[in-house]
Amino acid sequence: LSEPGVDPWRDAMLAESQGRLVGHVRLQKVQHDGYDRLVLRGIVHPAWRRQGIGSLLLKRAQDRAAELRSGKPMVLHLSARERVRGTSELAQSCGFYPERYFFYMECHSLAHLPEPSLPDGIRLRNYVLGQDTGAFVEAYNHGFADHWGFAPLTREQEEHRTRTPGFCGQDNLLAVDANGQIVGLCVLQFPQSGGDAADNALPLIDELSVRPFYRQRGIGRALLLASMHRVRDAGYSSVALVVDADHPSQAQRLYESAGFVTQSRTTVYQKDLG
Repeated sequence: LSEPGVDPWRDAMLAESQGRLVGHVRLQKVQHDGYDRLVLRGIVHPAWRRQGIGSLLLKRAQDRAAELRSGKPMVLHLSARERVRGTSELAQSCGFYPERYFFYMECHSLAHLPEPSLPDGIRLRNYVLGQDTGAFVEAYNHGFADHWGFAPLTREQEEHRTRTPGFCGQDNLLAVDANGQIVGLCVLQFPQSGGDAADNALPLIDELSVRPFYRQRGIGRALLLASMHRVRDAGYSSVALVVDADHPSQAQRLYESAGFVTQSRTTVYQKDLG
């Protein structure tokens, strides 16, 4: 809720019953060349589904979207996981249509991982706070520019990310060349401890990219394996990730070759506001 560009008082809607939170939805505006995109994220407690709460939250979110419209066309995106029943039906009933598919994958074979192998002149190192912010932003934007839904990462967003509780440089692996340029990156997210953290939550390989000029050299595989080693060294036996079903570099094949297996599918639904 403290992310740059988010107004928590107006961009988050809550559903309560006798003081208990039973559902919520949050909007985040992403600006693109020629159009704006609003990403909607929310959930309704399983015990309170099929009572119209999701429809009401989605209506409130669309009302807020109307307030955020500029002179550019706007699209709304809502993700529906297969294992969360009713979300797809809700989206389609509100005029959304399937636009993109993503696979949630898990690997439970971390005991005997091969060692990462890098091409000559490339090495791995950890993210250094106060040093890598600008270079990370540039490498991130270069590596993800050809991905669906890409919007440039800003320095403000990156500084916010590195200030969040739990950020750790060693969970952000960088592949650098002989000149120190970041040519690839891999970001890990470990489950939060305490509070309402799920006991069975897995570490997540959240972001992995390589600059286009450096692809097809094994750098992505090395970053992946090195991150899996870190997950194992942290005491976990499994790790997860999400991949675009139509990834431009066919990343799903890489993940499958490293032992990842698809567990479920997520559909991104879209609604055009013109």
